Amino acid sequence: MLITYEPRKGALVIYSMKIYSGIVMYKSCLFKIIFLGIIAASVFVLLEGCVQGTSVSGDENGEDLPIGCVYGVETIHIVRLTELKLESQDAAGSQLQVYLDVLDSFGSRIKAPGKFRFELYDFVSRSGQSKGKRLYIWPDIVLFDAQDNNEYWQDYLRLYVFSLKTDFRVVAGTEYILDVTCLTGDGKRIQTTSRIKAQR
Repeated sequence: MLITYEPRKGALVIYSMKIYSGIVMYKSCLFKIIFLGIIAASVFVLLEGCVQGTSVSGDENGEDLPIGCVYGVETIHIVRLTELKLESQDAAGSQLQVYLDVLDSFGSRIKAPGKFRFELYDFVSRSGQSKGKRLYIWPDIVLFDAQDNNEYWQDYLRLYVFSLKTDFRVVAGTEYILDVTCLTGDGKRIQTTSRIKAQR
């Protein structure tokens, strides 16, 4: 038998040793569960902070920089230098030379990683939907690698130049629709469209 004082009951309570041992074990398990719960909650808060952080490391003083200071792709634009023409009078294919601006949120030209997709469509005049049947789609050009990216970048022009060939023969003097899509590293899908007249 064990006699102990219970403050909540304000009285002496008599337990058998077996019952008392069970109560002690129960309180010990309860304490462990509460302790583990506190640790789990702390870990969750730390992980949440890592995922939703608002800074990136990288300035010269070793201080964090706000994410808003990192410029990303906002828009792309097909420059008028772009041309579509026959490879030659005798050749069966055509060649497309695309000059492409990649712009940030301030409209400045930037170099950026991404996947670029080029599609050529019929131009339908006098229609609310000028983009007609798709005539050709080139394989995606993936420029996430820095060296690959730099091969298409023309620094003196501050834009990208893509030389694309196709076995599709365009008709000189005919207008087409060129559609360019940029899939950025942060998951954005950015598109631009331009009318282009085929040259000889």
